[in-house]
Amino acid sequence: VIQPNIDPNSKWDIANRKSTLNFMDSLHIHAISLKPDIIIFPETALPVYLRINKKIKDNYQDRVNNSNIPILIGTVDRRIDSIGRKLYFNSTMFMQPNKNFEMYDKIHLVPFAEYDLIPSFLSPLANLNLNMNRGIFKKGNDYVSFVLNDLVFSDLICYESSFPRYARKFVANGADFLIIQAN
Repeated sequence: VIQPNIDPNSKWDIANRKSTLNFMDSLHIHAISLKPDIIIFPETALPVYLRINKKIKDNYQDRVNNSNIPILIGTVDRRIDSIGRKLYFNSTMFMQPNKNFEMYDKIHLVPFAEYDLIPSFLSPLANLNLNMNRGIFKKGNDYVSFVLNDLVFSDLICYESSFPRYARKFVANGADFLIIQAN
């Protein structure tokens, strides 16, 4: 488990981006040397949209392929909907050796921190996609499971672990064990 002590606000400051990425890389390389079955990064581990940032994603995938050690890494994700709006998710990415990555989008978001309780038509900032003391994330809908060494597991992201219904649903869907990612 990689759980660095990085201030989340500092991590997303563009001036600290390179040092944060280098620090996380060094922790990943050290974790590989311990030869675990899986390496688990925290929620929103890197100050990048990992699925979109091909260079960084490919760098991690190469390490996963070469070490033969999968990683579960928290990431902020951005997608474009059918009418061109940017949608943001608090997600996790599971990378396995020589396979395509898999994603899970957090289902239970934290009010105001991750989503705005005020309907978008009442909020003048809603269409700006700026996180200015208001949440902009969309919730996931799918109870995703991953497979590791013939065991099925699911991931609860931070606050979701406070609600037993999510753990029960993942287990009912076949999870042999659960992982909780948090900052």
